[in-house]
Amino acid sequence: MLIKFRFLISLCIFAYVRSAFADQVDDYLKTAMARQHIAGLSLAVIQHGKIVKCRGYGMASLELRVPASPETVYELASLTKSFVSNVVFLLKQDNKLSLEDKLGSYIDDVPERWKAITIRQLLSHTSGIPDYLNVDDVRHEFNHDATPEDIINVVKAVPLKIVPGAKWTYSNTDYVLLGMIIKKVSGETYDEFLAHRVFSPLHMTATRRDTPDDVVPNRASGYLWYGFGGLHNADFLRYRETRHGDGGILSTVKDLAKWDAALSTDTLLTASTKREMWSPITLNDGSSYSHGLGWFIDRVNGHLHISHAGGDPESATMLARYPDDGLTVIVLANGGAANVFALDNGVAQCYVPSLGPQGVVSVDQRILDSYTGYCNVWGGNVFQVRRDGEALVVDDGGRLTGTFEPVSQTKFVAADCDRGMTFASDSRGVLKSVSLRLGDWTTEAQIIGPLASSVKPKPDPDVDRTQRILKVLRAFERGGEPVESVEGVAPQARKDFARGPAPEFSGTQSISYLTEFDVSGRKIERHGAEVSHVLYYRLKLTSGPRYVLVYLTKDEFITDQDVVER
Repeated sequence: MLIKFRFLISLCIFAYVRSAFADQVDDYLKTAMARQHIAGLSLAVIQHGKIVKCRGYGMASLELRVPASPETVYELASLTKSFVSNVVFLLKQDNKLSLEDKLGSYIDDVPERWKAITIRQLLSHTSGIPDYLNVDDVRHEFNHDATPEDIINVVKAVPLKIVPGAKWTYSNTDYVLLGMIIKKVSGETYDEFLAHRVFSPLHMTATRRDTPDDVVPNRASGYLWYGFGGLHNADFLRYRETRHGDGGILSTVKDLAKWDAALSTDTLLTASTKREMWSPITLNDGSSYSHGLGWFIDRVNGHLHISHAGGDPESATMLARYPDDGLTVIVLANGGAANVFALDNGVAQCYVPSLGPQGVVSVDQRILDSYTGYCNVWGGNVFQVRRDGEALVVDDGGRLTGTFEPVSQTKFVAADCDRGMTFASDSRGVLKSVSLRLGDWTTEAQIIGPLASSVKPKPDPDVDRTQRILKVLRAFERGGEPVESVEGVAPQARKDFARGPAPEFSGTQSISYLTEFDVSGRKIERHGAEVSHVLYYRLKLTSGPRYVLVYLTKDEFITDQDVVER
């Protein structure tokens, strides 16, 4: 009787813990989705081989008011690359290829400088072959029936970015070439081979090739977040059907959980094969890099983290494995400004708290205030830093968005992802730089200035300039011919803003000058032009006031703008 009683108590405790996890995850995702403007999201969590959570949040379709669910189908985008890697290793296990085989052995019509590139270098993004998506804006040029050969022809004449094997440099072209190799070796296209070697054996019935023309049951609608312009239907990508290894697979969290189960056993790949696939690559100089063969490999607070993310304008995806903890997190979202890196780790922390920030300290309030403001990152994105008690809240509408907690007076760690910020000041205590860390990758951000809401307005030194800027912003609102004909816009910015309207300026009534900052020498570049000054304005719109940053070149041409606050 006592044994039975203890067993019942254990079941109650287990049920309570499971329920507590569920509530914690639900609360976290509700908050995170609102902050990241995500319409719909599906989640699966696998712990020690069992699915412990599998559900949808928000809407798969806002217009039809269809809720997201575990059966909702999403475009996996670059998460597809992990499947391609899986297939290459299946062919290796079948003794049909070697990772040291040369590209020229499988594809005849490639440049001479490509022929000695190995399959291993393609898998690891160390080939040096340029990414076709970054060559002359080609994503807008392909026809729907473009072949892999059409894509490869775009980059044949472009020089290699690096000596093969010398450095990691992400390239979608590498995986298009892998798809061609799979076809050559197997006699089938990569998606056909995937279907009969992976999807069918694992009963992944909702997983298939993405074609926009087909009616796909449960397919999620995609959305873009236009800042204060709100959510909009995602742009249709004309190159969608050209994805031949670098993307183009549709799936659900339930199907991906089946794939994860196979990866946890020897169902598809042997243990030795998976060790090779999930080991950090070695570069020519003997150093290692945090990328495996079709997967990213890093550590989060000392915990091994094997993952791959994907992103297209209408989707954001992540499959992340924490082998040390027996945990897998699968997140599929229909766009917005989804930061799947943060969502992955935020959910994982609910099950493994030690994945979160450690050693949080207290920071002087004046120091915290000095860290607030706007910064420029990744050659054209603005992010803002605000205070939230003794933490900093970062918002770039995407990858960086989240709360950062202090682990020293100058170093902050994201509360829901393996990201960090380190501030550096000069001898006078004036902030001079911000270093950003995402996993093992670090980049510098350029400081723009303080938050618009915190500056004291100054008299406008050039009223005529302000009125010219107002005309430009109204032209940006409409896009097309108005942008092409308005005066005072830098050449590349004119071309880029003419492509479509900027709804964040809809209903602009007036503009008021606030202040400006000289940022010459800080290497801020927007739309191909170096920024000399950043002007702060307050706009009056029919929907209410907003603040906008306007970026000027030394010749006072507008080269970009950012709506930053209400």
